[in-house]
Amino acid sequence: MTTTIPALHSFDHHNSTWQSYRDRIDFYFKANKIVDNDDKKALFLWSVGDSTYGLLESLMAPDQLTDDKIKYVDLIKKLDLHYDATRNIMTATYEFYSCHQKPGQPFSEWKAELCNKLRHCGFNSSKLKDRPQDRALRDAYVIGINNPKIRQALLKEEDPDLAAAEKIIQVAERLEQDVRQFNSSNNTNLPTVAKLQQKKSTSKYSSSNGKSFSTATTSDSCQSCGSTTHSRSECKYRTFACNFCKRTGHLERVCQKKKNGNNTSKRNPTTHQLKCVKWNKSKSTQLSMSLRINGRDFTFDVDTGSDHTIISSDDWKQLGSPTIRPTSLKLECYSGQQLDIQGECDVQIHYQKQNFNLTMVVIKRTGTPLLGLRWISAMKIDLNILLYGTNNTSQQVNKV
Repeated sequence: MTTTIPALHSFDHHNSTWQSYRDRIDFYFKANKIVDNDDKKALFLWSVGDSTYGLLESLMAPDQLTDDKIKYVDLIKKLDLHYDATRNIMTATYEFYSCHQKPGQPFSEWKAELCNKLRHCGFNSSKLKDRPQDRALRDAYVIGINNPKIRQALLKEEDPDLAAAEKIIQVAERLEQDVRQFNSSNNTNLPTVAKLQQKKSTSKYSSSNGKSFSTATTSDSCQSCGSTTHSRSECKYRTFACNFCKRTGHLERVCQKKKNGNNTSKRNPTTHQLKCVKWNKSKSTQLSMSLRINGRDFTFDVDTGSDHTIISSDDWKQLGSPTIRPTSLKLECYSGQQLDIQGECDVQIHYQKQNFNLTMVVIKRTGTPLLGLRWISAMKIDLNILLYGTNNTSQQVNKV
C-alpha cells in the first residue's frame, strides 16, 4: 500500500513553522487512511529530512529512534517542546512588532506573515489582556530599549506583568553600573567600589525600628580618594577621616602629609558612613542569590554598594553562632547615628562545588543578609549569570 502513497516533503524550519508542518502531516495521514502508529512513525522519519532526523536523534538520546518503545506520538511531542518552548509571549511580541515589510514584498504576503506571528502574541490570553495600557507599555519596553542584553533579559520571561518587566530593566541597568564601577575602582586599588545609581544610591539593610541602613556609593579625578570615575563633590569618602593624618575629607592613599613624609600621625580605623532610609520591599530592585553557609541555605541581596557581607544577629544564631571576634569597623548613618556591630565571624561557604572560608559582619539588627563585594570577588561570582543566565564573555555586563 505504501508504494502508492505520494511522498511527504522534508521539514525546513527556515521556510515554514513546525506547527504548520505538523498539521500537514495529520492531513496527509488522513487523506491516505494511515492510522497505524508504526506506519506513521516510519513514514514520518523517512520523509522528515536529514536535519530534523538528526535533531530527533539528539532529543531522544540515549534512546534510539529505531527502538520499538519510541512511538510516533513521542516524536511529535519532542518536536512540539523543542520548537514551542522558546516562543513565549514576550519573544513572539518582539518578533511581531519587528516584522517590517521587505523591499518588493506584496502587502498580502506581509499581512499573512504578520497574522502568523500575531497568533503567538497572546493578546487575548496574556496576564495583561484586561490591562491594555500596561500591555502597551511592556511591549514598548521590549521593542524600544537600547541595550540588547537588557532586552535579552526581558525576552527570557514568559509573560511578566508591567511591574516585573520594569524591575528586570532597573536591576539590569543598576548591575551594569555596579560592575563598571567595580572594575574602574579596582584599577585604582580602592577598598570600596560600586555605584548603585548615577549619583548616589543605597544598599538596604533594615533595622528593628523599621528603618534600614545602606552604604552610600559614588559616581573625574577626585582629591578625596584618587579615583578618576567621579568628582570630589560626589565622593562618599569626602566625609571620611584619613587613617594617617586623622583629618576629614580624604583617604590615606591621597594624603598629602603622608606624601610629604610626615609619619607622626597615629592611625585610626575608618568610619564607614551609611545612609538610613525607609525599607520598602515593594519597590526593591535587589538581585538575590542563594548560598550555602555552614551547611545552611541563606538568600542574600546582592549589594555591590558595600564591601562587607552583613547578617543580622538572628541569622548568625541560625549559622550555629560561630565565634565572633571584635572589629574596628564602624558603621554610622549620615546623621551620625552609630550602628551597633556585634563583631565579625568566619564562615564556610559552598559555592559552585568549591568551599570558601570568608568573613562576615554581624549586626544587632534584623534584616535580609547582604552579599558584599569582597565575597563576590573572592568567589568570582558572575553577575552576568545572575542577571542574564549566561557567562558568555562577549556579553559581559562590564563590556556594555
